[in-house]
Amino acid sequence: MREELNTLKKMIEIWKESYKEKGGIDSLDDFRFEIDEVVYPYVRSLYLQGFITYEELAEFMRFCDEMLRELEKFIKGEL
Repeated sequence: MREELNTLKKMIEIWKESYKEKGGIDSLDDFRFEIDEVVYPYVRSLYLQGFITYEELAEFMRFCDEMLRELEKFIKGEL
C-alpha cells in the first residue's frame, strides 16, 4: 500500500506543476477541489478499510496540505 501512496504523491506533484503553469487564483481553487473531492475520500477509504494506518493517513494529508501551501505561495508571488 505504501507504493500506492507514493504513486498518489507523484500524481499530486504533477497536478501542482500543471496548475503552476496555468497560474491564477482559479488554479489554486481547482487544485484544492481535486484534493478535497478526489484524493482525500480515496485515502480516507483506504484508512477505514484498514489498508493504511492512521499515521500514514495523517502523513499523506500533511503532504497534500504542503502541496497546497506551495502552490498558494507560488501563485501569490505571481500575482
